[in-house]
Amino acid sequence: MIHFNPANLPDLFISAIGELEHCLSPNLFPDFMWPDYKTDDWEDQEDQMIGLDYVLEDLSIDGNDLPNMTIQEIIELADTVRSAKLIGRGAVHLPSRSIFYVRHHYQAAEMVRFSGGDTALLESDFLHETSLHSIKLVRGSLLFAVLISAAGGCDSDYNASYSDEHFYVDLQCPASLIEKDRFNLLESFLFEVECCTELVFRPAQFPEVLEEWDEDDEADTERPEIGSRIRLTATGKGLSDLHQMFNSSSGSDDNNLKFLGYVRVLEYVSASIVRKVVHDELRSKLLLPEALNPSVEYVDLMQQTLEQLRNYKNDAEALKLTVETCSDAVVLSRYSPKCVASLTSITVASKPEDRRRALRDLSETISSTRNQLSHAKPNYSPRGSECPANQLDDLTKCTKFAAKEAIRYFSDMPERLRLT
Repeated sequence: MIHFNPANLPDLFISAIGELEHCLSPNLFPDFMWPDYKTDDWEDQEDQMIGLDYVLEDLSIDGNDLPNMTIQEIIELADTVRSAKLIGRGAVHLPSRSIFYVRHHYQAAEMVRFSGGDTALLESDFLHETSLHSIKLVRGSLLFAVLISAAGGCDSDYNASYSDEHFYVDLQCPASLIEKDRFNLLESFLFEVECCTELVFRPAQFPEVLEEWDEDDEADTERPEIGSRIRLTATGKGLSDLHQMFNSSSGSDDNNLKFLGYVRVLEYVSASIVRKVVHDELRSKLLLPEALNPSVEYVDLMQQTLEQLRNYKNDAEALKLTVETCSDAVVLSRYSPKCVASLTSITVASKPEDRRRALRDLSETISSTRNQLSHAKPNYSPRGSECPANQLDDLTKCTKFAAKEAIRYFSDMPERLRLT
């Protein structure tokens, strides 16, 4: 005779199947678990105890094989589906969890080996109030696949709703975190993924039809291994905007747009850098003893200081200050285009004044090239410091790294000084 533990296990299972039968293969479930199977027939079976740990084999969803699952896992999946909300075809939200579908740029993720295994490929944490919560990159999401199938699935020639070729970001978070803040965390996590691994992922909608790619890209390629842990996912005032700007630039196929996007990141940070420098300069003058009984000389000093600081209202000067403040010339020299000769020649032995000059030359090239590309007028007058077209790729890489450093610097600034 078949016995169940708990006694109401068949009812629990049948309820779960009612939630999942549109996509999971029902013919593979054991006969004794179906509602039309008479209780009397259980007595005709051999003695057997069926519990929550009973393993169901040969499962599939939309024609794709699934790993073996226990009855408890089936019941828990159904409970999760009941409380989940599919947003378009790009995100699933639950009270304390969100799953986002992401796509890798040029299938770069297929060209590496993740030491985290098949479950959590890359992991990070983020601080919300006083608690740490996890956010990770994973392959395949059964919950997402079930909801996509319920929403209409995919084209008849494409039934890959559950596949380890699909990547997702799985976010564990407080129930109080609103959808906008969850999406901001996604962008911040993807920024850290690129900074730590050079893999570019972007939020996307789950495809409805089969997409083809060139399998030769993966053939006979040695795949470098990437560790599973990355830096803490930074959050706070202004960072989500910066991360989204940076990620959008990295996800572009147009090199000009990439470059302009990274410059935009530098310009965003420059407002806060200028503010900090202005405050520091004025504070240092106001703390002088003469400030308590200002003389003519002191007033002249304040006037000169204000006139000097006014130069930073110029975009080019603000950009120059930002690059000098946030960047390391030795690091940027690895990516420098040949047209910035002073930066290309920088080494660890270079003098501080040579490093500063190299960063100023780089910022001038960035500013001039930005003006040339963004204005695109027939009567544009070159300044002579623009980057040649055949070196723009190198300048873009260099500007990208400068933008990363600027975001790190901005993240370390007190929020009261950040302008957004």
